[in-house]
Amino acid sequence: MVLVLLLTESLMEEVEVADREEFVLLPFRTTADLPAESKVVWSRADQHNSVHEYQNSQNQSDSQNQEYLNRTQMNPDALNTGDLTLTLNCPRLEDSGVLICTVYNNQDGRILKRKVLILHVKVHQVEKVSVQEGRRSVVLPFKAPSPLLNEASAVEWKLSDRENKTSSGSVHLLLWPSGFQSEVVKVTVGDPSVSLPFKIPAPLDEDVRVEWTRPDSKQTEVLTFKNGEIRSAKQVLGYRYHGNTEMDKDLLTSGDLSLVLKRPRPKDNGLYRCTVYSGEEVQHMKMVTLSVG
Repeated sequence: MVLVLLLTESLMEEVEVADREEFVLLPFRTTADLPAESKVVWSRADQHNSVHEYQNSQNQSDSQNQEYLNRTQMNPDALNTGDLTLTLNCPRLEDSGVLICTVYNNQDGRILKRKVLILHVKVHQVEKVSVQEGRRSVVLPFKAPSPLLNEASAVEWKLSDRENKTSSGSVHLLLWPSGFQSEVVKVTVGDPSVSLPFKIPAPLDEDVRVEWTRPDSKQTEVLTFKNGEIRSAKQVLGYRYHGNTEMDKDLLTSGDLSLVLKRPRPKDNGLYRCTVYSGEEVQHMKMVTLSVG
């Protein structure tokens, strides 16, 4: 069974699916009759090659990541109907992540539409356990691959039927990816600034590295904290984020990694990612979708 949780209007959704399912739908419904020269690109925030591309009423596979080859498809009449939903067959654990659907005007490269989805592919096992009433304890067995457990920061047991007043019921175990968060931030054009919030437990180690990036933009680097210093990735005039972004100078003590963007404008719409590294190991990550309008 697929669970879709709508976080905000057409900006971001979370989709959950069990790894045993035949397919999962990544929904994106927008205005019909998009320009015929439009190009639709489904991509992942952590990969270079596309997940799926659609153009000229055809599914394209030239630049598709090999992991998704022959596993994705879109409606052939997608531009006319406005239904840009992607079907992903045979979902796997490694398919979990942040996916972005972007609609471009192929003539001038303008972005016409964009949506962010977070896909969670869960390990799903079902087992019946019986126990006599009065026993001191019962073991609910669950085993998962070691790599999956190494990447999980939390293990959560849930009783699926909370209305059930008896001791019987269905219990689920969820493994959540390490240090991952997501949020949508809306701001009005003309506001002096906007904060993309991110707070983690303090204090932080002195060798920690914090990077704010734009995975869906040509200007991917935004702001970096390293060796006790905050600096713009490109200290050059004309670079959008140079002189227009701020972070807490005392972030090691406060744990406040929020990014302040001055004078937000519609061109700033999109996905922002904050990654916290210890050496080369990712400790925390957050995705923030910014909507300026």
